[in-house]
Amino acid sequence: MSRQPMKQCSVGGTGVGKTFDNMKFILEVYSNPKNPNARKTLIYDVNEEFEDVKPIMPKDIPQFTKQQAIEVRRVLPRDEKTGRELGVAEKYDLLCDMIDRYQFRNGLLYLEDLNNYVMHTQSTHLINLLTTNRHKLLDIFISLQTFRALPPRLWGNINVLKIHKTNDSPFQSKIRDQIAGHMESLRIAYIMVDDKTKIDPRFYVTLVMSNKKLTGNFTLEEFVYASEKYLSLNSKKVNDYAKMNKISNDEAKKRVLAELVYEYNGNVELKSK
Repeated sequence: MSRQPMKQCSVGGTGVGKTFDNMKFILEVYSNPKNPNARKTLIYDVNEEFEDVKPIMPKDIPQFTKQQAIEVRRVLPRDEKTGRELGVAEKYDLLCDMIDRYQFRNGLLYLEDLNNYVMHTQSTHLINLLTTNRHKLLDIFISLQTFRALPPRLWGNINVLKIHKTNDSPFQSKIRDQIAGHMESLRIAYIMVDDKTKIDPRFYVTLVMSNKKLTGNFTLEEFVYASEKYLSLNSKKVNDYAKMNKISNDEAKKRVLAELVYEYNGNVELKSK
């Protein structure tokens, strides 16, 4: 069975530790030479902030793809001859070239602040490059500050979503159709993030899109509390369950809570409960 490409997205505002956690995943897991399944990572460093990562010229990407050694390298948004910082359109073209012209494959392409150089109205070619099956050897990790920054068509291709504290909501109309099948798990995750970041601003929840499971540094009690809060905002779910099963609302709430835990909680601790 062929390996399925990872398309992961991390969403969170400034100061929530998003970039730190993303790089920890890359250095300690994905591109860790001690990991038998480790693969190379190529960072498109548009903000020029990953100073500890060795840069690579775009023209050298084909050789980087072929090499056996596991490394993390970064591409800077600068003209190869003059060193001039590229404009918005040029940054977009360079990203497309990294995938299409220079054929980066068999590794992870990490993209920060995609919305700063990708205009939704002009992104068709890039989205095709990121989503088509002929690029199945390429994993994608996109880091954004808001949910609305991800082009709607890409939502259907994300298989892992990391949810940090943001200044917008995933339930806005522009992406409602794309997240319709994950609305319930997303609402519980969003409640947990909103509550726990009041104490720990770096807290986040990970949603696996294929099975709708939520994982993170939360307890059973915290998950149940978030689920209860979700039900208090959606009382019709409990009322309909009570009527359908001809039981009291209190009993219906207990059963619905148990179903939410079973269906959406992906923590190992809770699977054994």
